[in-house]
Formats: sequence, structure tokens, C-alpha cells
Amino acid sequence: MTDISLGPRAPAAGPAGPTGPAGPGGPTHVAAPAARRLVCLALVTGLMLEVGLRGGVANAAVAAGLVMVVVALLTGGRLRRGEARLLAGAAVAPVGFLAVRASPWLAWSNLGVAAALIGAAVLYSRSGSVLDATPGRMVQRGLAGLERGVAGLAVVRAVGPRLTAHERHRLAGLARARVVTVPVLGALVLLLASADAVFASLLTPDVALGPVTGHALLTLMLAPLVLVLAAAASTPLSDHPRSGGYGVVEVATMLALAVAVLGLFVVSQLVALTDAGRRLVESAGLTPAEYARSGFFQLCWATGLLLAFLALVRALAGPEALAHPLVRGLGAAVPALALGLVVVSLRRLALYDHAFGLTMLRLWVVGAAVWMGLVLVMTAGRNLAPATGPSWLVAGAGVAAVVLVLAADVADAEAFVARHNIERARTGAELDLRYLAGLSDDAVPAIAAAGPLDDVAVTPAAQDRDDQRDGPVGSAGQPGPLDALRCGDDERGAAALNLAAARAAEVRRDRCPA
Repeated sequence: MTDISLGPRAPAAGPAGPTGPAGPGGPTHVAAPAARRLVCLALVTGLMLEVGLRGGVANAAVAAGLVMVVVALLTGGRLRRGEARLLAGAAVAPVGFLAVRASPWLAWSNLGVAAALIGAAVLYSRSGSVLDATPGRMVQRGLAGLERGVAGLAVVRAVGPRLTAHERHRLAGLARARVVTVPVLGALVLLLASADAVFASLLTPDVALGPVTGHALLTLMLAPLVLVLAAAASTPLSDHPRSGGYGVVEVATMLALAVAVLGLFVVSQLVALTDAGRRLVESAGLTPAEYARSGFFQLCWATGLLLAFLALVRALAGPEALAHPLVRGLGAAVPALALGLVVVSLRRLALYDHAFGLTMLRLWVVGAAVWMGLVLVMTAGRNLAPATGPSWLVAGAGVAAVVLVLAADVADAEAFVARHNIERARTGAELDLRYLAGLSDDAVPAIAAAGPLDDVAVTPAAQDRDDQRDGPVGSAGQPGPLDALRCGDDERGAAALNLAAARAAEVRRDRCPA
């Protein structure tokens, strides 16, 4: 039977009871200290997350709750392997930025990276290595870990007393007495309350039970997540052997068809540079400029689809097929040609930015394209190398994702977008103040530092909107940076527990009218 214990074992029960001599009512059970500590930590963590999530994802309360999740895993000897402890400790970095950056793009990216690091630490807590992980193996471990984690919720029983037969009989008698008494006394209370106002006031204290009940229920829903993770980390998981059975012919055919499609795309890009390509573009109803700056989203999706296709081919291929030189060559050619999709998409996005400016969505597309380009390079190297040795591609892709997200945190992505668009406007382009106003508190200091915007043109949509609002404007009736500061929009409650929110509030106090 699988061991799902979450801490040191309690002493075995002897004739005198589990923890000492029997009392007057018979032997009683005292919870193991480790189980009590874990349940208390889970409740406190659930409460911290509940308070924080009511103010959004990006605040110090959510960060503190997630740090406590890491602490629960690192204590009690649950993560026995050094690699697992390193992964769990690394999750603190993206978690910490939840209290520093207010951007929802960064918040959800940090949350995703932290969840991936914590999940990897749990799945490889006692066996295996993330450096030899594959998507299939991680799914297998995840399902097994979830099953054992849910079974580990039984630790809650260790917190309460273990009742003897005599005590259970007494509780049953009390329940029968309440069944008879509660309806009668309920009717009596209603009659007395309707007859006397003072008595009725004593029964209705000035306490809002609805919010209190909501806080308690959400806390009890979040707390079990800690117990599930702790139980899953406390049990060894194993990988199943490879089951792919496709031979050299099948795998080579799949990869050769992908090479043919990608090769045709490369040829199309070369044709597009010629007069014949220009005529083809015009016949499609596009100008050369429209063609040059369109399709980057589709190209990114196509790159992602190719990565999934390569993972599927490798999962289906047998070991002898992966070792064949033809398969290795084709396996390296597909990602190498797919790099052309990344280059073309980045080039088209740069032209689109030059024409229309930068948004967080476009910036995240750039990040995704860069990440996929790095994964394609790693895939080409892995497929070209001999099939022996660990499968490090998943770990390499994960490291690249973590580095890119943390780089966006350090660079303050939304402030970068605001500065980029303002500088672009000062070179003659139009500035969309509506979009600037829609950015988070991360961008507020950068917008305020830009100074007067009297010399920039505002996009018609933003100009129309600003003409209809009563916000402050710059000289000569032109919109100024105050329009994008969202004066009076300071965060409240848990959402204010964020460094960016505090800095934005300070800027508004200095720049906005009283």
C-alpha cells in the first residue's frame, strides 16, 4: 500500500492508548504534531490567499500565501531531492514580483511560472529528474500525484479526537435531544421576538454574516490545496517506459511532409521579394505595406503547432526510429526551417509597431515568438544528437520561459510600452491616450515622467474620448499626461498591497489636482 504520511509517524497505540494511559472516558487520540502544524499552516495559507485574491492576483497578500505554500513543501522533509528543493525555492522569485508589479500580464505570467516550478518540485520530490522529463511523463506523474494528494486529505482526521464507542453513544444521544428541542425552542424564540422589541434586538447583533461566511467558505476551499500538494510531494512517483511503436518509415514520412510545407513557405518568402511576388500581393487585395505587417499572430500559432507536432512525433516514434540517421536529420531540419516562421513574424510585428505602436498583447507575442525560437533551436540540437541520454528539452524550455518572464518583470513591461509609444509619438506618430489610460499602475510613473505632451498628435479615437471627459488637459486644449494617470483611481484594500500601486498613488498625489 502506498505511504501517504505527511510527517513523522505518531507512536504506535499500545494497550494503554495511543499517547498515554486511558482517561476516565477511555483512550483518546492526540493528533501528531506534524499533522497539526500542516493543517494550521494550510488554514493560514488559505486565509492569506482568500484575502489577497479579493483584491486581484498582484498584491503582497497573495505573494505571502504562495510563499507559505513553498514553506509547507520545504519543511517536514517532503522534498527529499535537492533538485526539488531548488525548484520550490526558485518559485519565490516570480511570486515576489506579484507584490512589485501591478500589470495583469505580468501577474498571470508570474503565477503560471510559479505554479509550474512548484508543480515540478512536487512531481520530482523523491524520484526521477526534471532534466529527463517529457510531456507524457509529466502528465502521468501529475495524475498519480493528484490521486495520492487527494487521498492525503485524510490527514485532517488526525487533528480531531478519536472517539471511543462510549463517546460516540453520548454524542448520538445529544443529537437526538437537539432534534426534539431545536424546533420547539425555535418557535418559542420567534414568538417572544415578535412580542418584545428588546428581546428581538438581542437576537440580531450588528454583524454582517454574509461576508464573514463568504470569507470562511473560500478559505476552506483554498486550504486543501496545501494539503494536496504536501501529500503528493510525500509519495514517490515513477515514470512508465516508452510505448511509441512507429518505425523509421512512418516517422520519416511525417517529418518529410513537414519539411516540404516549411520549404514551400521559405520559397514563398523569396518570391515575395520579387516583382512577381508584388503582383501576387496586389492580386490578393493588399498593398505591399499591408502584406508586410500582417499575419504575425498566425505565424506564431503556426510555430506553436509545429512544436506540438514535433513532440507528438517523438512520442509516437520507437527508440530504433529515433536513432536512425535519416530521422535525426529530418528531426533537426523541421525546427531549423520553422525558425523562418519566427523571423518573419518578428519582422512583421516590427513593421506593425512602426505603423500603429506597441501594446502589451504585441509585446507578449514577441516574447512568445522569442521563446518558441529558443525551443526550436534546442529541439534541433536534441533531435540531431543521439537518442541516448536524458531528455532535457522540457527542462530547457521551462528555463527559457522563467528567464523571459523574470526579464519582463525586471524591465517593467508596461512602463516600457508607455515610454516606447510616447517616444514614438514625439517622432511624428499618433499617440493613443485611451490605451495609455488602460495600462496598470506600472505605467503611471513612466507616463508622469514623460512631461507635457503638447507637441504630440493624439489618435482620433482618443481625441474624441478626451473631448467628452472633464479630466485635466495640457496647454492649448491638447491632452496632457494627466489624462492617462487616472486621477482618483488609487487602489483600495488588498489591491493596494503592491509596490507599483503605492508608487502610482504617490505620483497622483503630486500631479493630480486636489
